[in-house]
Amino acid sequence: MSFLSNVSTIAINYINGICGAGKTYAIAAWADRAAKMGLKIILIQPTTQLVQETIRTTFPAMGVAMANVTAITSASHPYQVIKTITNHLETADPAKGEILVITHSAFFALPTYLFYGKNWMLVVDEIPPVERSFGLNIPDTHELLTRHLEITDDTHPEYWSIAAKDVSAIRKIAFNKRGDEVYEKFREFADSVVSPHWSVYVNAQNYERLTTETDVKGVARKLVGHAFMAPSVFAPFKAVYIAGACFEESLLFILWSNLTTPNLHVGFKDVSNSFDLYRRSHDNGDLLDIYYGVDQPWSKSVRDKVVECVDGTTGSVLDAITEKAKEMVGSKLIAEFKNTDIKKPFFENCERLPNMAHGLNVYQHIDHAFLMSALNPPTPHFAFLKRYADVEPEVVQTAMFRQAMYQAANRTSIRDPKNLNPKMWFVPDSQTAYWLQSMYPGSRVHGLDLFKGPLSKTNGKAGRPKVHPNATARKQAQRAREKHIKDTIFERLTRLDVVNGLEYRNKNRTHIRTDEIIACMTEPKNIGLTTLDRTAFQGTFFANKFSKEGVPFEGSFDDLVALYRDFSEQESESKEGLSAYSPSMYVANNGAETSRGYHNIAYVRNIILDFDGGDLTPEAFSALFPSWRMVFHSSWSHTEDKPKWRVIIPTEHLIDIENYKVITGYIMERLSMAGWWTEKELHDKPSRQDPTKFSGIHGFDVTKLNPACVLFVPAKRPDSFFFEAPGKALNLYELLEDIPVPALVQQPVAAQIVQPKAVVVNPNAAPALKKIQEALAAEYQKGAAARQCERVQKALDGWAAVAMMPHVGNSEFFNLGARLRAAGLSETEIEQHLLAEASKARHPRECRAEIKKILHSLRKPA
Repeated sequence: MSFLSNVSTIAINYINGICGAGKTYAIAAWADRAAKMGLKIILIQPTTQLVQETIRTTFPAMGVAMANVTAITSASHPYQVIKTITNHLETADPAKGEILVITHSAFFALPTYLFYGKNWMLVVDEIPPVERSFGLNIPDTHELLTRHLEITDDTHPEYWSIAAKDVSAIRKIAFNKRGDEVYEKFREFADSVVSPHWSVYVNAQNYERLTTETDVKGVARKLVGHAFMAPSVFAPFKAVYIAGACFEESLLFILWSNLTTPNLHVGFKDVSNSFDLYRRSHDNGDLLDIYYGVDQPWSKSVRDKVVECVDGTTGSVLDAITEKAKEMVGSKLIAEFKNTDIKKPFFENCERLPNMAHGLNVYQHIDHAFLMSALNPPTPHFAFLKRYADVEPEVVQTAMFRQAMYQAANRTSIRDPKNLNPKMWFVPDSQTAYWLQSMYPGSRVHGLDLFKGPLSKTNGKAGRPKVHPNATARKQAQRAREKHIKDTIFERLTRLDVVNGLEYRNKNRTHIRTDEIIACMTEPKNIGLTTLDRTAFQGTFFANKFSKEGVPFEGSFDDLVALYRDFSEQESESKEGLSAYSPSMYVANNGAETSRGYHNIAYVRNIILDFDGGDLTPEAFSALFPSWRMVFHSSWSHTEDKPKWRVIIPTEHLIDIENYKVITGYIMERLSMAGWWTEKELHDKPSRQDPTKFSGIHGFDVTKLNPACVLFVPAKRPDSFFFEAPGKALNLYELLEDIPVPALVQQPVAAQIVQPKAVVVNPNAAPALKKIQEALAAEYQKGAAARQCERVQKALDGWAAVAMMPHVGNSEFFNLGARLRAAGLSETEIEQHLLAEASKARHPRECRAEIKKILHSLRKPA
């Protein structure tokens, strides 16, 4: 991910202490010494309540000179916070040391020019959020906001960059001085848009439907937005310190450690040992028992799901957990941490923890905690963080949901090392329970065993294992992932360079790597056999679908559209009398056994897809890719009752075989994300028909997602149609950089086929012996081992050719196993080969899960 900034390097010192380590007390002592030395300190804290506690309790306890302290919050200066802080900063004596205490929200609302050149040092107590998500359901009132916005970058296929077209209007919404209730709904989004430190994006398909006010199945008319905060917000300060628990698991650390903008770098330094913390680990875990309700990731939908309990009763998941906790706690005092939509207390004797509980010490008299808040971001935001910043959902859950649970639980008596009372914590899910246990050595985890069916306990084990055991392992995995992405994208672009005549455009990489990629391509040989001006190529026409040789079409895409339109207005006596079109340039007489196969393709222009019956409409399909130009036409057998159609998507550049399959595979993946599936996919996994997520059967012929497909041109028929969806031709270089790279999978080492050693012919042997040796050597060369090697390699090559093609992976993976068995490999050798080859598949995890079934099937007689 990237941000625009003129700042080159920002240094951030962090204090990584557990909850209850006394970070705020250590900061208070440090700030007091600094102020007495004439330094100017700004301490920012999450809430007004925490600022008040710091002023009343923490500072006096540490002997801070209160004459040097100024606190400005909504409590001390209602409705004038920003004005008062601004006035203080502009009039402060630069020679006088001081500590200014304000809230996070006030700090981030201040213009940064107030701090430049004034040698302020910034201390951030608790880690601030650096990402935001928005879901505004405003199909009828969107113009109140969207008329003041503009799209600044629509090159990404899924996310568009948004900025203010009318800055004053957006700023008015962001400030909302009069407390307008409608503006309040838009306020945080507007604030992100006008801030110089936030980059704001919207889901392209939803935003297009919203602003054009058109309804398309599967695409909601709503503003789905996301924002990243740039570290440039900390640029004006002489030094920056951030204190927080689990700092290296925070999104701030993860996102800012992986910035890709070349002119902006964040250098993190752990200075925890420079501060006098009370303790470095939790030593009272033996007092703690953690109980969990379910094994699924926790969310509001899981919380409210009605299920059958093991005692025969029926109710919501939350109600069942609550009743069990009441039974176990009895009349004892318990702290509740829950979503704001739940107003009524769960327990008679309870106190509610605030949603932002960081740093508070006023709940230490409570031993037990009921922690049921579902603080996950919306599902689209998980997808955005994965797509745009390569952050796994599991990492996001830990950084947001589990750390919130940890902070809330640590407001209770577990915070007091002198309190030796037993403690019970009730958490929603097993993975959160085990994560908390890792923070408290000696604590115990128990499943409540409340539910039947899919919500039942899984043998006392946590859900998924922890992604990485520690920060070092995570950094190593991240570096390997970054290299994998860099290498994959380099290969994609190099292949494009080859077919577009730009073989050596990538001069920043070694020619050895480029030569290796080119050596694996079949296109260069065919390019050398053509004399056509490839820049004008728009596809190949055949006299009919079964012709072996065709005529290349030269011109612009508009010329191709005009020809197609002419075809659509002409009648034909039969389907077989129609011409056919393929996006590929074929070299028929190149020595290959085929004339229209992969080995005959020199290059490709445009993407063509065949819809062969389903629920998807052309309008719904184009809505998923709102910036792409598309041409739709009905096919021969189309009727209003049984629609069948085709779409051509223009490309700015020529494309090679493998990248063509990458793009069509990506299109199928986008359809799946929007709830569109094939019949086979629904049969394989019926849960995909969940009415809240299922849009329908998309109907594309998945056997024609390759550049060697040849399809009939349109013709005039009773229900025929032909129309264009406006947009731009695909910039393949940008698109192939944006299409996600499949996850890096550690590839097991395949079993090596043990071959008999070749017989060495001794030139000094007796003639009779020498003759035998020569015969044996010849037999070795053409013997069973050599033939087995050849058959195995042929099977592996066949799998490699189709492994990344969508919707054919499982069947072809089984065929690979069958071919390896036919080659004479043992079951162990087949298994090891399958484990290794699964990493090449489009969905490696699914293929690995099929290996046992494949081996079982192969044991049966043929």
